[in-house]
Amino acid sequence: GQQEWSPLHTFGYTLTARYQRVGAMLVASAGFVWASRAEMKEMVRAAFGRRSRASEASIPWWSLWMFLTGVVVYLLWTSATGMETYVAVLMLVFFLVITLITARIVATTGFPWVYDYFRTMYFLTKLVGTARIDPHTFTNLGMLDWGALNNRVNIVPQTLDGVKIARRTGIGQGHFLLGITLGIILAMGLSFATVLWMSYTYGGINLSESIYRGGGNWLFNRIAGFQQYHVYTDWTVMGCVAGGGAFMWLLLYMHRTFLWWPLYPLGFVIGGTVACEQVWFAIFLGWMVKVLVVRAGGAHAYRRWRSAALGLILGEFVQVGLWLTVAAITSTIGHRVFPVWTPF
Repeated sequence: GQQEWSPLHTFGYTLTARYQRVGAMLVASAGFVWASRAEMKEMVRAAFGRRSRASEASIPWWSLWMFLTGVVVYLLWTSATGMETYVAVLMLVFFLVITLITARIVATTGFPWVYDYFRTMYFLTKLVGTARIDPHTFTNLGMLDWGALNNRVNIVPQTLDGVKIARRTGIGQGHFLLGITLGIILAMGLSFATVLWMSYTYGGINLSESIYRGGGNWLFNRIAGFQQYHVYTDWTVMGCVAGGGAFMWLLLYMHRTFLWWPLYPLGFVIGGTVACEQVWFAIFLGWMVKVLVVRAGGAHAYRRWRSAALGLILGEFVQVGLWLTVAAITSTIGHRVFPVWTPF
């Protein structure tokens, strides 16, 4: 397929594959929202004190109001920065799509991390065109887009897992929300303090190149390049998006209609990502072990061996945490929790 080219930056992934996945994500997220329409109606009822007794423990009354508050704050903030309203709305929609699909992938596959190149800034340049976006808006767009570069920072999968645990164990929804909020605030404070201490103690030039040097150059080079080269809607890209969306609709229909259908729809989104390239063999081993256990021992054997699989995951994180502690005490580096994408 044709290599995607954008000003001052050439990607290693083909234009057709990338934007077919974009179309697939848009259609899949719409399908997931449609499948959840009953829960959303119940959320609206709960917000106005009209929820049914069956849903009283599962949908807090403040859910809708918190969502709307977040949207209003976001729109007011982007408006204050000078960003055009339609661009801010499109970016919010794309971010919600990425968040929803990422959460679904992690929940379904157990991926420890998800990383792909569906970047809202790039897609807007294809959908709207750089010539139609003023420089002020584009600069703010780039600054916001940087925050969504790495989908490992998406906390929705962990939040949903926590909600399920809370419901199973009887933890109050309000207490659960308070715990998550305090945890995020504590993590942000410690993270910022640690990065500043490391930067001034060891010097940023001696630390991670991509974070302390390449990251800033990368962001502003992209913004400058898109503003320098004015283009309009790329209809080839729109064709790729439409084709990917149509194929995802077909996969969703087959998956939900026929029990014998062997292909899971989100595989179309996952297949060409950086994360899948790095962990495909581990996924293959896990799938093979599961197939052998289920075929040889059935559901009973699967339930017995599931604890062993969870123990492997817990053991990995324990040993990573142990060696990170040793590295911190001895001032050494080289231990990473997740696979890391490198451009070379």
